[in-house]
Amino acid sequence: MHNHIDTQLKKAQTAFRALSNLFHNKYLNHKAKIICYLLLIRPIITYASPIWWNCSASTMEKIRKFERVCLRSSLHMYRRYDSVNKPYFSNNALYNRAGIPRIDNHIIKLTRDYMANLASINNNYMSEFASFVRSSAINTAATVKKRLTEI
Repeated sequence: MHNHIDTQLKKAQTAFRALSNLFHNKYLNHKAKIICYLLLIRPIITYASPIWWNCSASTMEKIRKFERVCLRSSLHMYRRYDSVNKPYFSNNALYNRAGIPRIDNHIIKLTRDYMANLASINNNYMSEFASFVRSSAINTAATVKKRLTEI
């Protein structure tokens, strides 16, 4: 899975570089740039995310870091060499100004939506997988509850 995530991240970085004139344009509205990011770059990163949503923290941090680079260039919220005394912009302020959720939260939402709709797919293998996921979740919850009562 790590190979897939790295491949998708490289594709997204290539797409971002190809569209750098768009994202670094100071005459284009910030909202338009955020919409372009959401439509052109984020789907590349989140491709097949319900499969790899539980990746390592370091891998997820690479993805979050790339997203912050895209947002900072879109919103022009970064320190420059000539602004020594200018305060830094926190990641929270960056996401608040962009008005979008962090990418890891977005991936969790995509995964939840996928798992919720899994049972409605008219495919025997997927139906069996959905029932397996439900039964393993119930068994896991019961095991946790049992262990908590033992303590």
